[in-house]
Amino acid sequence: MTATRPGPQLRASVPSAEEVRAAAGSLAISRSSVRTSVRRLRDDDAPAFVGLAQESFQFHRKWIKLPTDFDAFDRYLSGFDGENSFCFVVCDEDSIVGSVSLTHIEREPYDRGRLGYGVFEKYARMGYMSSGLEHVIDFAFRDLGLGLGLHRLEADVQLENVPSARLVKRMGFKSEGISRKLIQINGEYVDHERWALTSNEWFEKRQ
Repeated sequence: MTATRPGPQLRASVPSAEEVRAAAGSLAISRSSVRTSVRRLRDDDAPAFVGLAQESFQFHRKWIKLPTDFDAFDRYLSGFDGENSFCFVVCDEDSIVGSVSLTHIEREPYDRGRLGYGVFEKYARMGYMSSGLEHVIDFAFRDLGLGLGLHRLEADVQLENVPSARLVKRMGFKSEGISRKLIQINGEYVDHERWALTSNEWFEKRQ
């Protein structure tokens, strides 16, 4: 399902798809069993992204909230400033299969950010997110000019979300304990397990 957007909207310029692909192309080739490309979410993704979010609403409902209408998409996209927060789409050829966010980026002395991710329902359990996360984590940790130059990534995972915990563990994240009533999901604050990965751990894993 692809939603139809009523009329184009102008938005402040963001890096082009070509610029983002060039940056992603400098990253290590994904070692996952599937190959993906990763680029910044942009305004003209709205019909496909909203349509996929609508189809996946029940699948996502317990875990994440993605925009299911165009006004919500505009608010969602405007929340990523390209400096302290980013949203990437994971693509199989030209089809969007999921998304990865890097938010709450703090520079010295922390040099850290928070990782979020979600696959759309019809692409779940196919290996796409492992491949997409490899690209984004690589980009986050590579030196400035090739990436964001971060030192540490953190991810908060609900205790019941076993597949998500397995995914970050496979990426090399380590559990650092439980944060009680950390994030509000469907009107209720829910406990989350804190996971973290440092750049040194990542590049040692990649050797």
